[in-house]
This record gives sequence, structure tokens and C-alpha cells, in this order.
Amino acid sequence: MLYTRHDLRLASRGWYGGVLEEGVVPGDVLGVALNASARQVIYTLVPRRRAAKLPGASAHQTGTARTELPTGEVRLTGRARVYVGGRAVGRVSRVWCDRLSGLVTHVLVRAGGGLFARGHERVLPIEAVAKLEDGRVTLALSAADYARAPIYRPDAEIARDLHLAIALALHDPRTRRDIKVRVEDGHVTLAGTVDAAEQQTGAVRAAEGIAGVRGMTVDIVIQEALADLVEHAVENEIGHRGYTGAHFRAFTEHGIVYLEGTVPSDNARAGLERSALGVTGVRVVVNNLHVDGEPPDRADGTGPLTRNR
Repeated sequence: MLYTRHDLRLASRGWYGGVLEEGVVPGDVLGVALNASARQVIYTLVPRRRAAKLPGASAHQTGTARTELPTGEVRLTGRARVYVGGRAVGRVSRVWCDRLSGLVTHVLVRAGGGLFARGHERVLPIEAVAKLEDGRVTLALSAADYARAPIYRPDAEIARDLHLAIALALHDPRTRRDIKVRVEDGHVTLAGTVDAAEQQTGAVRAAEGIAGVRGMTVDIVIQEALADLVEHAVENEIGHRGYTGAHFRAFTEHGIVYLEGTVPSDNARAGLERSALGVTGVRVVVNNLHVDGEPPDRADGTGPLTRNR
């Protein structure tokens, strides 16, 4: 979503002193003019200095802050109050809209944070908006639902706090290095390999405690369970291919899988090796499977097969 939206950050000055540009101008703006029914950005009010630097500076200028808007359009600025159940909960801080159509997808609301602090920005889908008026947004939410709305923070801030939280939760430096963190539009992905289940649990709990995380994907492989995953994958391959007479066992060490046993053919031996390598977390497969009827030394020295990472 991050790459398909425009982010318009509304200044708190209100609707004055700017140049009215047709369409969407992302970045720091004074306000937007929306079609109230379609929830689409029609004009953007841009500070004069910034408007002069835009490509084709005057090509899309249609007026100033004093220009009268067509019927059915409302002005939304950083001074617009947001109401839940008749009570003001904050002001609009950002508008997110689709890059191609200009349709608003989300509004962000910042609560008052006091004299020296700024409150959190909450992310609300446009579907949560019941009514749009000049300087006023009414939400179709209860106070409890509004309080559960996710908090917005830039990905870089989330990633910074997450690395610190994982460092505090996992004391083993090697384990911390093995866990890879990616944050994209508030969605956290944890990947890698750990030795034990409690290490995975520690990393997940660390991510859950970070403000601004709006979703999580856990792709951490536990070494203790890796042999079972490999055996399951190999057994599926045996059943799918109908390799009768195949007998094997798998054991792992530091992401290296060792396959031992007997298979009916060279094709079966290669197929089981590939299925083991396809398991997430497996780095190397050492194939000691013996083809039935061949001398034992034919099975040695043919590995290892390594995942290209």
C-alpha cells in the first residue's frame, strides 16, 4: 500500500495563503478539497513557495484559498476536528489517497498531546467516516472502536524500536543476528532460524509491544522442529511419486539436513533431496541415501546440495 498511495500531510495553519492546484499534490500541504460524496481529492491547497517549485508551476493552478469551490466539495485542513459520538477526539493530520484515482482511502487523526507533546496519529479507513463537512469529520465509530484504531508511525521508527526490543528479549547475539526484520507500511515480517521455540516467542512478543505495528508475518523456523518438517516434506514426496520401498530418516544440525536410508532409484534419491531443500530454514542437504541394489559407496560424496540464498 505504501507504494500505491499519496500521503498528504496537513499543516495546522488552515485554509488560507496558498495556491489551489488541480488534483493531488502529495507531501506538506495546507489542505485538500474533497468531493464529499465520492471522497475524492479534487484540489490541493499548496503553500505559495512550494507551488512555484512544482513541475509546470502554473499549468494546474486553478486559484487561491479565496477561490469559491464547486457545490458538493468540502475543505479539509489540519484544523478540521474529528468527532466520535458528538465528542471531539482530535484533528485530521494526514489524508491518504489512491495514486491513480485520487480516491481517499484513509484519514489520520492526531489527538491533542498537551503543551510540549504531540498525540498519537490513528489510522482510520475512509469507510469509518460517516460525514464530511468543512472543518469537521464525523466518524461512524464508538469511542471503544476508535480507541482500538491502529497508531501510525513511520516504518523506520518501528524498525528501530523493534531491533532494540529484540536485543533486550534475546540475549544470545547469534540468535539476534539470525532473525531478519522487515517493516513495510506498519506490517512487520520476522524471518530466520532459531534454536528453540521460546526464542521465536520472545521475538514475536517484542514485536507485539511496539507502537505502530499494524500486522505481523512470522516466518521463523525453529531448529528443534526442522527435522520433523523435513521428514513431513520427504514423506509427501514419497507418497506423491509412489516411491515404494523407500525408507529414510532425517536429522539436522545448524540448518544442515542429513538424509539417510534406502530409496528405489537415482531419481527418487534426487527428488527426496530437492524436497528436503525446499523446506524453509534448510540451508544445506547432505544426501546419504543409498539406492537399493547398488554398492554402499555409490551414495557417498554426492552432496551437499545448497540452497541459493
